[in-house]
Amino acid sequence: MISINTYLVPFRLRIGDKPINLEVELINRGNETELTSLEIVLGQGLTLEKGKPLYRKQEFLGEIKPGEKRKFTYPIECSSFAKPGNQPMLVKANEHFHEYKYIKREYSKRIEVKIE
Repeated sequence: MISINTYLVPFRLRIGDKPINLEVELINRGNETELTSLEIVLGQGLTLEKGKPLYRKQEFLGEIKPGEKRKFTYPIECSSFAKPGNQPMLVKANEHFHEYKYIKREYSKRIEVKIE
């Protein structure tokens, strides 16, 4: 079982200002080593890369042992479509069978960032 903890630093994003950081922590709370991937999906007003619309990122993390924690940080910026209000983000962790094309379990966490 993979648990997902997320933090936004700072928790608000101002149009035209510096990016914020999405900090993701994955913890394997199960008793078995798990082959794991991580996926970040952003709403239309957000992007993972300055200057071009990158709304989705997937990383193949390899095996996570029982009790092991992995931390990742992603800069989040306003896209050219950004409007003030709340924008959704989805963080998904997948446990896989022997290779990445077969998903055994999927865990997700939906969060929102406030754009001003």
